[in-house]
Amino acid sequence: MAIEIFRRKEQKYLISIDQYNELIHQISPYMRADKFGAEGRYTVSSLYFESKDNKIYFETKNKLRYRQKLRLRVYNDTDKNGTAFFEVKQKHKKVVNKRRMVLPLSEAYRYLENAQGESLELIHTSNLQVLREIDYFRHLYKLEPGMIVSYDRHALHGLYDKNLRITSRYGCARS
Repeated sequence: MAIEIFRRKEQKYLISIDQYNELIHQISPYMRADKFGAEGRYTVSSLYFESKDNKIYFETKNKLRYRQKLRLRVYNDTDKNGTAFFEVKQKHKKVVNKRRMVLPLSEAYRYLENAQGESLELIHTSNLQVLREIDYFRHLYKLEPGMIVSYDRHALHGLYDKNLRITSRYGCARS
């Protein structure tokens, strides 16, 4: 069962390939590979939602202390029958809260195409309450599908500290 509610602190750094390779060499004895993908490596593709006035973008650009975003995310497999995650990510200072639900990608598309106002209870998801929150957030800000961002990720977890997670991104593309 996938975790649906997260709370963690994030620190982000821009480092060179040489620095990355040295970092991996130094920390490898203390880390284990993420269970997804070979050696913790996999592709992440996210569809981000935005308002017509780019409210979500400007919350990030202006570095507001509190900001949030909505995304539909898939890992590796992008088949319509594959697993997808709808997520509301909220950030206050450096603390991240993420609420997400698991559903088939085809159900995510069905929800997005739901112009007739079909009952949310008919969407097959792991967490109806999170779907209600996503639906409220989406309609409150009039969010529509915006940009797709894909990248490769290398994810590691601490052997001695289960809360330590180090991820790196590379090969980033958007459309």
